[in-house]
Parts: sequence; structure tokens; C-alpha cells
Amino acid sequence: MTALTGRHRSFSRDFPVARDLSNLFSASRLLLARLVGAGAGFLTQIVLARLLPPQDLGLFFAATSFAAVAGLVLTQGYPGILQRFITRYRERRRAHLLAGFVWQVQSETVMLTIAVTLFIVGAGVLWPGLSSDQRLVALSTALATVAAASLTIYNAAASVERRFELAQFPETLIRPIAFLPLVFVLDRIWLVSAGTVMVLYTGLTSLLAVA
Repeated sequence: MTALTGRHRSFSRDFPVARDLSNLFSASRLLLARLVGAGAGFLTQIVLARLLPPQDLGLFFAATSFAAVAGLVLTQGYPGILQRFITRYRERRRAHLLAGFVWQVQSETVMLTIAVTLFIVGAGVLWPGLSSDQRLVALSTALATVAAASLTIYNAAASVERRFELAQFPETLIRPIAFLPLVFVLDRIWLVSAGTVMVLYTGLTSLLAVA
């Protein structure tokens, strides 16, 4: 019995070490993913700078930046408080409050996102003097904004569930790595412009958001 008790204590002491090692490996994977994704993103910027004229390049970067910022604004700060409320309701076993909170986050984000998306679409269609390519950028930006808001909310939810790879990999690793070869394919089979590149970026981002 003494031997078994000693062995049990030994395993109990080992479990925190194993947990720490697992957290360290997870952090290392996330760091490596960020580095690889940043490298792929940097290469993509160089390629786009060679393929697009300065005006189109600036328009593409402005559109993607707008979609990213709008995605943060449309979530109204909810990603920052998901951890607090979800953890609190689970600990107190308030399933109805948790469901109500999740519904509130989703419904408010969806309504505000629809309003902003319709505004962008309307501006892109009705604004006088825009070229067809610029209108394509506007329409793609509207859809990219929806995808960015979705990723912002659900990436935060994945972090609450401690699924950090799921929360980080789509935007920091998968999209940069996938976008670079797709740009080369677009250059081979179609006209490379701010509109077509934005469509490609939006399609990839939307696919990741749906996934």
C-alpha cells in the first residue's frame, strides 16, 4: 500500500510538469505559425507590389485594412468579455444565461454587420465615377467585412475553449500560406487587378470563416 501511495504521489507530481510541457509546445506551435504566416504575408506583399500598379496596390491594402478594422468594430468589444461571462455562467451552471449571452453576441453582431454591409454595397454600386474594378473592390470589401466580424467572434470563442490553434491558425497561418500560391495562379489564368485580387482574398477569408 505504501508503495502504491508513493507511486500515486509521484504521478501527481508529474502531471503539472506534463501540463507545463504541453502548454510550452502549444505556445511554440503558435509562435512558429505566426512567424511562417508573417513570412508568407511579406512575400505576398512583394509579389503584389510587382504585379499591381501603385494605385491598385494601395486600393487593395486599404480595402483589406478597412475590412479588418470594421470586423473589430462590428463585434462591439464582445470578444474581450467572452472569457469572463462564459466562464462565470459555466461555473454557476447557468445554461440559460450562457445561451442568452451567446444569442445576444451573435444577434447584435449580425444586425450591425448587415447594416454596414448594405451601406458598403450601396456606396459601391451607386457612387458615381467608379470603374468596374473599383466597384468590384467595394463589393468584395463588404463580404470581407462579414467574414472578418465572424472570425473575430469565433476566434475569441475558440480561445475560451482553449482551442488556440483553431483560434489562431486560420488568419495567421492558413490564409497567408494559401493566398500566395493563389495569387500566382490568378496571374497565370486571369487579369491581376485590385478587384480580382480582392475577390480572391475575400473568397479565401470567407471560406475560412465558414469552416
